[in-house]
Amino acid sequence: QRRELEEVRAELAAASCRKRDQVDEETLAEAKEASNLRKLVESLKREVSAAREESRELSRLDEERSRALSQLRVSESGSAQLREELQDSRLDLQTLREELQLLQLSRSSETENLELHDEL
Repeated sequence: QRRELEEVRAELAAASCRKRDQVDEETLAEAKEASNLRKLVESLKREVSAAREESRELSRLDEERSRALSQLRVSESGSAQLREELQDSRLDLQTLREELQLLQLSRSSETENLELHDEL
């Protein structure tokens, strides 16, 4: 009986060691999984942070584009106004030239009339 008791104890001790080894392996596997999950979480946090930064940059660029378009519209408007003023100036210049020609013709006629009058 003593031998059987020792054999049972030995089997129990071996079973206990196997169970402890199994628990140790499971604990190690769980620890590895937890570590991998932590790495995955950190990686996802970095990706989210990068996406937010990219979103902020895109918003900034969109605002910059809007300002540039607004400035372009103002510039185009100013350019159109300058073109109108230039056209008006050209018309004014043409009118002045025509008036000058009429004055020159009138003066020429007056001179001719004076000469004719002097001759008479």
